[in-house]
Amino acid sequence: MPNFIIFEDSTTLDLLPLTYTRPIFELRIGIDLIREKWESWLQTDVGTICFSYLRHKYNKFVNDEDVIFINGKIIPDKNCIEHLINSLNPRQGFLGVKGEILAFRYNSSFLLESDETSYFDVNHLPMDISFFDYSNYESLRMVERLPDIFLLNGSQIRDDFKRLTEFRRSEDSNDRYTIVYNPQNIFIEEGVKIRAAILNAEDGPIYIGRNAQIMESAVIHGTHAICEGSVIQMGTKLKGDSTIGPYCKVGGEISNSVFMGYSNKSHDGFVGNSIIGEWCNLGANTNVSNLKNSYSNVKIFNHSKERLIDTGLQFCGLIMGDYSKTGINTMFNTGTTVDVSANVFGTGFPAKHIPSFSWSSVDETDVFDFEKALTTIEKMMARRNKELSIEDRLILLSVFEQTVKYRVGQY
Repeated sequence: MPNFIIFEDSTTLDLLPLTYTRPIFELRIGIDLIREKWESWLQTDVGTICFSYLRHKYNKFVNDEDVIFINGKIIPDKNCIEHLINSLNPRQGFLGVKGEILAFRYNSSFLLESDETSYFDVNHLPMDISFFDYSNYESLRMVERLPDIFLLNGSQIRDDFKRLTEFRRSEDSNDRYTIVYNPQNIFIEEGVKIRAAILNAEDGPIYIGRNAQIMESAVIHGTHAICEGSVIQMGTKLKGDSTIGPYCKVGGEISNSVFMGYSNKSHDGFVGNSIIGEWCNLGANTNVSNLKNSYSNVKIFNHSKERLIDTGLQFCGLIMGDYSKTGINTMFNTGTTVDVSANVFGTGFPAKHIPSFSWSSVDETDVFDFEKALTTIEKMMARRNKELSIEDRLILLSVFEQTVKYRVGQY
């Protein structure tokens, strides 16, 4: 029985700012992280490999003579396990249509002598691995660009729901004033508290994680996932294909969006077709436009190309990196990207790309002093009884140094 290691390739650059602070396989889509999905499907812990400044926190090396290496942008399912993973022989690998490595099987000891600043590609791997084009490529589900996260989120909630709840019994809502539609499509973990809410699972499942709280007059429409410890405020409207990650607090209206975890949107305001990182805070009445008045395609900033690119989508809202915040009444245009530890405030629409460690309004952008930014993060995390680790400090320092050119306009 082989061991398994998940790796990331250069796709990570197209998923910035979310991958400034985590590798691809630590992204949440549906209910679980991509890594957690692999561990569930493979029924074992997996090793992990990422490069550069993230490796100190996320690398988990597995030393074995027989290891299957898996591209971390791939979302596993039954078809993937059967045709990609189980069909690999030793010293054999599969390539995608872009020439990228999807998976290969080899002795992991070669990594001990490899250049840890490089990405996995054919030129950096041992010569005695035979690579073949993967014939079932079109059946693979992969996160290759930022909108894929919310585009695939609904189907991933449904898949995760089936996998996580099969042969298990849901807890009862235990609230006579809560209205439930299609209860067999709702799963409630232990410790959940629901008061006078509406849960409608007619169009898709609703998953409610351990110790989550749903307050009075909240309306939740499936397909939807509320993860462990999150709080849904009074009068919240949660529309389909959305995920509220662990320990978030949300209110207002949310549609087809993913909150990675530990982030707050406690007040009124609309967020749609968006991705919100961890430890973010959206001030009262923050609103996101997800559709242009002209109904034309939305463009978003791409960090690898350093320019706006056409998403090919009519609906695309806000992409926000970890530790970023907005002031009250902040308005975001379609396809706005806010990087790591940025502060956005003021009237009118800010720029479509807001750099990391910046104070940004419509009129100007100033640098957010690094030490002051860390102090703010520490205070925020302390409210959840969490501490900023040394590894996270080093990651944030690297992000600060990498993104200087954006704050001074040298791109």
